[in-house]
Amino acid sequence: MPFDLEILEEAKFEIEEAFHFYESKQLGLGVYFLENLYERFNSISTDPLKYKIKRSPFREALLSKFPHLVIFEVFDEKILVYSVFHTSRNPIKKPKK
Repeated sequence: MPFDLEILEEAKFEIEEAFHFYESKQLGLGVYFLENLYERFNSISTDPLKYKIKRSPFREALLSKFPHLVIFEVFDEKILVYSVFHTSRNPIKKPKK
């Protein structure tokens, strides 16, 4: 049975920002990014423990077609997605809203 997956506000902001960036580069590329992201979300919710813990207690899942990393934590029946960020960015720096 898949886990419930909750995307926190900061991650939603990062997803929206990435979508708009890719759409500005090529029409439809943002949609392709979202499709790839949701495929990864599906994989995470189906089998979250296959993704390694990089910095305890957080697990990381790299997208297959885009240089973005999903940072999440697994609980009993729930997964929290904390961040979806471009791997060339410094994860400590926060983008200006």
